[in-house]
Amino acid sequence: MTKKQLWIYILLCCLMFITCKKETILEIEPNDTYTQANLITVGKSIDGFINTESDIDFYMADVTDPVLFDVSVTAVKGVNIAFTVWKATDDSIVPLKYVDDMRKSAPERLRGFKVGPGRYYVSISHGDKDQRIKNTENSYTLLINQEDMEGFESEPNDTILSANTIPISVPVRGYFSPAFNKTNTNAINPYREEDWYTFYVEDVPVVCDVEVTGVPGIEAQLDIVDAQGTVLFSSNPQGQGVSQIAKGIGLSAAGNYYIMISAKNYAANNETPYSVVITTRSYDNTTEIEPNNIMHSATPVVTDTIMGRIYPVGDVDFYKYGGDSSENKWYRVEVTPPMTLDILFAIYNTKGEELYSINNEGTGQKELHPNLFIGVPFYVKVWAQRGQLDLDNNYALAIVPVNIPNMIDIEPNDIKEQANAVQGGTITGYVSKKADTDYYVLHYKGRQKKYFTIKAPEKIPVSFSVTDSLGYILQTIKVKSGQSVTLHEIIDGKGYCILKPLNDAYDGIYYIEIKDKP
Repeated sequence: MTKKQLWIYILLCCLMFITCKKETILEIEPNDTYTQANLITVGKSIDGFINTESDIDFYMADVTDPVLFDVSVTAVKGVNIAFTVWKATDDSIVPLKYVDDMRKSAPERLRGFKVGPGRYYVSISHGDKDQRIKNTENSYTLLINQEDMEGFESEPNDTILSANTIPISVPVRGYFSPAFNKTNTNAINPYREEDWYTFYVEDVPVVCDVEVTGVPGIEAQLDIVDAQGTVLFSSNPQGQGVSQIAKGIGLSAAGNYYIMISAKNYAANNETPYSVVITTRSYDNTTEIEPNNIMHSATPVVTDTIMGRIYPVGDVDFYKYGGDSSENKWYRVEVTPPMTLDILFAIYNTKGEELYSINNEGTGQKELHPNLFIGVPFYVKVWAQRGQLDLDNNYALAIVPVNIPNMIDIEPNDIKEQANAVQGGTITGYVSKKADTDYYVLHYKGRQKKYFTIKAPEKIPVSFSVTDSLGYILQTIKVKSGQSVTLHEIIDGKGYCILKPLNDAYDGIYYIEIKDKP
């Protein structure tokens, strides 16, 4: 490079430096009140300084059309900086949003903030957390950009009273921005930044599904709330960047319902928006209605089979079976899971007492209680082993009345003190679970010789014992599956019969015939 070329290069660099310096706009002090605010242009940045421990810098911008503001303030070394967005009224200003992530040397940003025509102010000041210090060497940069509001949330929507209306089946985007909301004084989640949406349903009952897409670095929280403030659904932790989904939420009353979206641990993401969409469908009695995680909100069972899902982790589903009579009857209860779940279920009476808990099989295998003897209504609780969930696949709960002649095997009768009383000469019973033991008590006048013929269930060999009045075994025989064996024993007034399976199979009927003669 010649000397002449070198001087030309240096001159061009100087011109570029001077040009860049001329494009930098600095605040003009004093601007400590809104009446002294510096007028700025949307889309152009301005630099300022935190000159004193109590310094506040006001800026104002005029808006002609509805837009979304993207307000950002760069970090100042050693300073916890914050800003407030205000709107002008006839004779004053009112605060709309306060932004402070309560960190030193950190930037602040607010995206998706809806503004209409009018004058708006941004005041920059110290945040509330740390000691207030000045910094006259390092400036901040304030920049207000505008964005198209089509399809986006409209901040502020921080409370149920300021909820955005969300159309059914139309996705709406929003930002997890900012990290904190200092006006949120909720004792459980203080300062949490929340986005609220509302929708209206008229033709009830309906079932709604809500999905919030995942955002990098954000573990989202999704709540669905009715007009009385009752939480119908509250999501469980799913991890960062994972979508939150509510499926099958039942809405039984016409009116407004609300969706609340927030980030856990005061996280924020100003770059990637989430998308939320709600869909509704008429309820047809063939699926569960969430929330049904307690008996009080159990889903009514009015068909032989009803479908449900285990979602999210820890989901518990209660069902109420009403039937057509309060008399005790026999029922067969089955839960068929998807291949992904190890399902369990339990039976409860109207007092909330657990009568039976069923857990015989493993993942993807059906659980059942083949001989439930109970009056109605009764309740069925369905859940999965800890940590399991399946959003996409249903389990099926079937409750079917059954009529089995001479059935007297009323569970639980696993011990002598729970023995079922024998009233005639025929016992029909069920091996209803793994290692099921059934006790029956016999009462006769004086000493009587009795002949017992036992027919084992198909595929289930059994042992059969006869005891004295105290439960001490007098005689035991083994019966091969599907076959019959007879024994005789003397019963001195009282005795017991005990039947036990000899393998892990269950769901099989056995028969015991008691006679005075062979």
